[in-house]
Amino acid sequence: MFYMLSPATFKQITLALIASRLIVVILYAFIFIVLSFYALNIITILNFKALILGFVSVFSSALFCFCLAIFVARIFQNEQSILGFCNIINLYALMSCNVFVPLEYLPNIGQLFIKTSIFYYLNQLLIKAFQGIDTILVLATSTFFIIGGIILFLLSANRMLLTPKERMR
Repeated sequence: MFYMLSPATFKQITLALIASRLIVVILYAFIFIVLSFYALNIITILNFKALILGFVSVFSSALFCFCLAIFVARIFQNEQSILGFCNIINLYALMSCNVFVPLEYLPNIGQLFIKTSIFYYLNQLLIKAFQGIDTILVLATSTFFIIGGIILFLLSANRMLLTPKERMR
């Protein structure tokens, strides 16, 4: 109810909340990556171009995943449905980033199933970005994920954030 006392509109408050949570998610990812690189002593091996490409890919994948989460939250009406759907997505994401079993050890149908996952391509994007190979592919894929995230956000907003409305007092 605090927004009723605020001079800002509901649209401004909503966009500020979404932006603040997105900034927290991206900062958390950056801190995690930098600390991981420092702990594994990888930061001395990376060149500046690979580091910048890596952080661009982290930003684009974080934006896409954040907007996907907003889209999923908009579709489902209660917390149990959201948690059930997120568990399915989590298992799919874990299998597609080859945490448990390397991709080459899976049967052909498993490889085909994993290669249909968007998370497999997010993982490959991060690997290629931090290795500094295929700059054009990394930038093109990052652009695709940023545009996809914006589209998901606009679909979940249901045009409510884009239309001007008068404040109710």
